[in-house]
Amino acid sequence: MLDPEWQADFITGDQQLFLDAVWNNTNCAIFVDEGGETIGRYNKLMEQLATKSRHWGHKCFFITQRAKQISTNIRTQCSELVIFKQSLNDTKDLAHEFVEPMINEAHTLADGEFIYVRKGHPALKLNVFQL
Repeated sequence: MLDPEWQADFITGDQQLFLDAVWNNTNCAIFVDEGGETIGRYNKLMEQLATKSRHWGHKCFFITQRAKQISTNIRTQCSELVIFKQSLNDTKDLAHEFVEPMINEAHTLADGEFIYVRKGHPALKLNVFQL
C-alpha cells in the first residue's frame, strides 16, 4: 500500500514504473521503503539499483527493520548507515562490513538513539529527540 504521507514527486508500487523512473532520470533521491520485502522479491534488480544508480547521480536509501534483510552485496554498496536498535547478530555483521566497532553497541540503544556511520569518518551516536 502506498503511503500518501510521503511527500514525494513520484510514488509507485509498480516495479516497471519504478525502474523506468530510475533509469530515465538523473540526480534523484530514491527511497526503497520496506527494503527487506522489496529486495526479497526483486533482489537482482535492487542490486543493480545499489551498484549502478550512482552513475546516474542517484542517491539510494534502503529502509528496513533489520539489516540482514538487505543482501550483503547491497549493504556493502552503502556509504552511510543510520542504525537504530538492532539484534546483536545484525550489529556484528554491520560492524565487520563497515569496519566500525561502535556499531556493535546498536543492540543497546534506547528509544530515539541511533548510530550514524559514514565510511571513512568516525561513527556518531545521536538521538532523534535532540536534533
